[in-house]
Amino acid sequence: MLWGHGKKIVLYGAQMYRMMLDVIAPPRKNTARIAKIRVHQLTVAPQVRSVLSNEVTTLMSYHAPFVKDIITALKFEQSGRASQLCGRILADYLEEEIQSARTFSPRQILIIPMPLHASRVRERGFNQMERICNTLPMHLRDGTSARIVHNTLVRTRATTPQAQLRRAARLTNLKNAFTVNNPAALYDTHVYLIDDVTTTGATLSEAAKTLRQTRCTVTCIALSRA
Repeated sequence: MLWGHGKKIVLYGAQMYRMMLDVIAPPRKNTARIAKIRVHQLTVAPQVRSVLSNEVTTLMSYHAPFVKDIITALKFEQSGRASQLCGRILADYLEEEIQSARTFSPRQILIIPMPLHASRVRERGFNQMERICNTLPMHLRDGTSARIVHNTLVRTRATTPQAQLRRAARLTNLKNAFTVNNPAALYDTHVYLIDDVTTTGATLSEAAKTLRQTRCTVTCIALSRA
């Protein structure tokens, strides 16, 4: 009886603490909307599109229920919940893809989150794709099945946000915007390049073109398609 009573007090205290936090720093609207969303509620429907001689696999529609809220919370509200949801979706897809790739080739498999320019990182305070990739299961991060690589693909030129441009301008906006540090580390590897949203596919295509100069194979994946 004493334990049960004590447990109720602890739970009550935790609830009061969360209520106080919500008053001091209320959750932002998209983060609040996705707080109770579960992975099984998201419609995952992978599609492959060809852009500039490059294939891009997208996992969800940006306009499907909850997806826009999740992506917005991820990019602009620093939502840990959004990172976890996206990480689960990505992990489920990569598990099967990487297992198949390892069956047919002994090459090392690398996961590269789409980089941001240093000025954008300073402005935002983080790279959302790095946060998502860091939620993947350990065997997809530590080299057991795949290894996450940071700071190898670098965005060297600050560009106008793609969402502000028309299609034709998007295709030229990112020209020569990327470079690779230590190209030898990517030679004869299989790279999975991961982004959050793709519209024309121009960002993924330009980044993949830069990566392929190191003689690696590149698979492009975006969490959602606009």
